[in-house]
Amino acid sequence: MKNLYIVLLFLFCLKSFSQTSSFAESVEYDPVNNRFLCSNDTTSIVEIDPNGNLSYFGNGLPSNFGMEIIGNHLFSIVATNQTPPVNVIRVYDLTTEMEINSLMIPNANLLNGMTSDGISKIWVTDFTESSIYEIDYANISQPTFQKLVDNTNIPNFPNGITYDQINNRLVFVSWDDTMIRQVNLQDLTVSVVLNTGNLSNMDGIDMDNDNNFYVSSWSPDNRITKFSNDFSSSENLNIPGLLNPADICIAKDINVLAIPSQQQNVILWPLSSLSVSDLGEYKNNKIELYPNPSNGISNLKILDNDWKNISYTITDINGRIIEKVDPINIEGEKKIILDFNKYSNGYYNISLLVDSRFTINKKIIIDK
Repeated sequence: MKNLYIVLLFLFCLKSFSQTSSFAESVEYDPVNNRFLCSNDTTSIVEIDPNGNLSYFGNGLPSNFGMEIIGNHLFSIVATNQTPPVNVIRVYDLTTEMEINSLMIPNANLLNGMTSDGISKIWVTDFTESSIYEIDYANISQPTFQKLVDNTNIPNFPNGITYDQINNRLVFVSWDDTMIRQVNLQDLTVSVVLNTGNLSNMDGIDMDNDNNFYVSSWSPDNRITKFSNDFSSSENLNIPGLLNPADICIAKDINVLAIPSQQQNVILWPLSSLSVSDLGEYKNNKIELYPNPSNGISNLKILDNDWKNISYTITDINGRIIEKVDPINIEGEKKIILDFNKYSNGYYNISLLVDSRFTINKKIIIDK
């Protein structure tokens, strides 16, 4: 792995920026538009393009805690400490950069970390109330929610959270605790995965393409710790420049660890020998989608012999899921025929999950 990293400071002199100070709280990668989006204490989402240029997302749309991207939608937490507290999950369209939905969670105190199944379900930790909520966005305009686990089963201050699909569990870290815990999504039991012994004030957690876990922590020092999937081994990544690392994100499409910091910066740490741009281009060049625009039938051709299974989700221009296909074995036939005759003309996004490791997004126009 290259020992190269990029630090993106929020104190750049930008034309549209008026804040004089901010800290980066949560960061999320937008694979469709190849950019990072970052929430911060000014509540305005900051966009970071591949060249490190900063701008406001949607002219300063709010988010000050966890964020998650599903398809063409950005889900973000806006939480305030007023009395009574206000905890809202806002949904933004990544293309128009406009808000399309707002969901208030009554009785929540301080929503913080966020994760998703990449399809329709989102899970959010409540830092103060020590609980976890599940929100279902199968119908983007009419989401439903429930308190999945309450404070009788979770210790104080649950913080970062991630979804482990293979083991059907949520894995989360807490602020005032040395334990890494899990929620079994089959029976909703909560159990300790690992007592780290020394890590405390843990803020974020995420998984890479090989299902390893990464945890950011403030104590006893500022570090990112990498754990194997079964937590049997660990290592300190020794990333320089860390100070109070917050809600981390692993951009699986480009294999980069993004670390927001309360020292007003975002650190991008490559997890591959390829550069960010090279890796993204490499994966996209392994798939051909043709014809595009489609006259009703298109072909998805796989050019990488090492890929074994592909599942995909098709969303319309409004981010609504219109088709979801379970994993298809492609070890023999390397071409999938896509029938769009049942769809109306327009713009669509195809999100492909390859071997349950990483996603590739392709846009297609249907013009019958």
